[in-house]
Amino acid sequence: MSFPDGHVAFSKAKPWSCGTIAWFDAGSGVTTDPTTQRVTTWVDQNRVNTALPVTGGWLGPKVNKTGPNFRPSLIFDNINGSGSAGTSLSCTNWKSPAGAAPATVVGVYKSSQTWGQDVISWGPTSNDLRGLGCTSVMCAFSGPDSVSDTMSIDGFHIGIEIYNGSATQFYVDGSLKREPNATPIVTATATGIPLYLGKRSDSGPWNRFSGELAEAMVFDYCLTADARNSLESYLSQKYKISLKL
Repeated sequence: MSFPDGHVAFSKAKPWSCGTIAWFDAGSGVTTDPTTQRVTTWVDQNRVNTALPVTGGWLGPKVNKTGPNFRPSLIFDNINGSGSAGTSLSCTNWKSPAGAAPATVVGVYKSSQTWGQDVISWGPTSNDLRGLGCTSVMCAFSGPDSVSDTMSIDGFHIGIEIYNGSATQFYVDGSLKREPNATPIVTATATGIPLYLGKRSDSGPWNRFSGELAEAMVFDYCLTADARNSLESYLSQKYKISLKL
């Protein structure tokens, strides 16, 4: 079932599946170079968007065929602060939410470094970043038992950031980790901004993601509590990640 604006409804049992404007699953739509074994294309579940290695010397990630619950994940082997290109994918044909429009960003991730990193991002400059783990704007990942700007390295986690147009809620494995003051935190108004996986959307070398990403979703609205719970339950069962409710 398709909607006029391109949204796809997959099942009434999955109320969160309406409104995905980008949905990447490492178990589907991944093509690799037979020589380098690095990802050359990653097509999303809507069959609308395609992520490609960033131009300018950037490489595609590698595939880990035995990721969480023996499902595939993509390995981003970045070096934080490196002046040279690293590992990242970019999607230029997606429908980015404009400016302060509501959005929800979801990632099933495993970090190999503890500092805040930009896992999923878009925005014209470093001050206007939006996405999951964007340290400049929408707050960094928090460890499962912390509210600091650090990433846990104790396995795979389900991260969900919900932006309502003025403030962000951040959940890790079903537990609310941060709820900033309700003040505007996104100033970007441009549309058509590329989506980046594994790096910040500007050219800065900092906060590159070093770890694995099994699934990434972007919605153009705020998930309700019921929809978020449904999605967390689905991802928890799919990847065998324990929820901390």
